[in-house]
Amino acid sequence: MLLVFLVVPAFALNRAAEACECRNRNISGGGSDRSEWIPPQPPAERVFGWKAEEVLGKRMEDFAWIYEEDLTRVTEISEDLKTGRNPLRFSANRNYRKDGQVVHCEWYNSALIDETGRLRSILSLVLDVTERKQTENALRESELRLQRFVAEAPVGLCILDENWRAISVNR
Repeated sequence: MLLVFLVVPAFALNRAAEACECRNRNISGGGSDRSEWIPPQPPAERVFGWKAEEVLGKRMEDFAWIYEEDLTRVTEISEDLKTGRNPLRFSANRNYRKDGQVVHCEWYNSALIDETGRLRSILSLVLDVTERKQTENALRESELRLQRFVAEAPVGLCILDENWRAISVNR
C-alpha cells in the first residue's frame, strides 16, 4: 500500500491531485501492508517539522505525532480507509510537530481501491487550522468575560436590536 501525504494551499489542490494520479499509476502489483510516506512537500515540513529524508521509508506508526486524546478516532478513520469500508473520510484532530508543539489539523482523506477491492493508496490533504482554533477560543473567552461583566454589573444593562427591542437584560 502506498500512502500519499500532502500539505498544500487550497489553490494548489488540482496540481496536487494530478501529482498523486501520476504516482498512483506507477504502483506495481503485489503491494504490502506497509504504509510509506512519499516525501512531504515544503508546506508539510513547515506544519509538522520533519524533513523528507527523516520520513522516507518509515511507517506512519513510527512517529508519535497524533495527540493522545485523538488517537482512537484517528485509528478508526485509518481502518475505514485501509479496509475500504469508507474510502472518503474527514478528520479534525490534533497532531504533534517534531518539536512537540500541538497543531490543529483538518484531514481530507481518500482511499484508492482497485477493482479487486484491494487498497492501492491513500491520499491525505491536511490543513493547519491552529490559528483559526486559537482565534475561536479567544472569541469564546471574550464572550464569556462580557457575559460575566453584564451579569455582575452593579447597574441595569439592556442590549437593544436595530429596532430598539430589548434582546438581553441583566438582572
